[in-house]
Amino acid sequence: MGWTGFNGGDPYTVSVDASLAVLNTHVCTATSLLVWLLLDIIFFGKPSVIGAIQGMITGLVCITPAAGKNYIFIPNNRIM
Repeated sequence: MGWTGFNGGDPYTVSVDASLAVLNTHVCTATSLLVWLLLDIIFFGKPSVIGAIQGMITGLVCITPAAGKNYIFIPNNRIM
């Protein structure tokens, strides 16, 4: 479970908030990974595994405080 259980289990109930937290956790992690890999390619000419892992962890840390409150489908909330 890990970070998904931590963010998704915070509401202590099966609800929209819990599912939103899990969805936001996965979307933010994947987006951060892709952006970090793109920046690795732009600056260093090649992607790296360390960069990918660092991007994933950065995404997890970024979304944790607002995982259940940030609606990814509202345009103003997409940039954190």
